[in-house]
Amino acid sequence: MSLMLALALAATPMPAMASVPVACVYDSFRKTDWATMVKVARNGLNGTTADEKDMVSRIGETAQMCRVRYGWSTERMNVAIGYFVGRVLSSNCTHDLRDRGVDFDKLKTMLGALSKEEREQLIGGAQAQMAPLYSKALAAGGIDPASIPEADRAAFDEKLKQGLLGLIIEQDAEARFAAM
Repeated sequence: MSLMLALALAATPMPAMASVPVACVYDSFRKTDWATMVKVARNGLNGTTADEKDMVSRIGETAQMCRVRYGWSTERMNVAIGYFVGRVLSSNCTHDLRDRGVDFDKLKTMLGALSKEEREQLIGGAQAQMAPLYSKALAAGGIDPASIPEADRAAFDEKLKQGLLGLIIEQDAEARFAAM
C-alpha cells in the first residue's frame, strides 16, 4: 500500500461508536512538556506564553485527529477535551502527592466518600470551607492529615483539590460521552 493511500485511509472518518473511548485525546497526546500541559489545563486551555499557546494548539490538533478518526460530533470532541483536562489535573495530583500516599485508586476512594452536595461545595466553595471535606476525603483514603507537616499543608490541600476536581471532570465527561 502506498504512503498516500495509507494516509487517506487513516484520515477517513469511521462511524461513531459508543465504545470509542473518551480518553482518545489524552491517550493520543504526546506528553512532552508536562509542566506546561498542567498549567494550560489549570487555566482552562488558555495559553499566554508561546509554549502555552503551542500546547493549546497541539491539544486541539490531537482532538481533531480523534474527531476525524472516529467520526465524532463537535460536542463529543469537546467532551473528550474535557476528559483530557480532568485527567491531566488528576494525574498531576497523584504524581505530586505520591510520596504522601495518594495514588489514583485512593483519589477515587476519596472522591467517592464525598456526597453530591459536598462535591458541589468542593467545586464552588471558598477555601475556608474545604477543611472538613479534605479531612473526610483523606480519612476515606486512609491518610492521616496529621502526617502532613503544617508547612506543607496549604500546598497539599491545593493539589488535592486539583486532583479531586480533575476526577470530577473526568467522571462527568465519561458519563456524558457514554450518554451521547
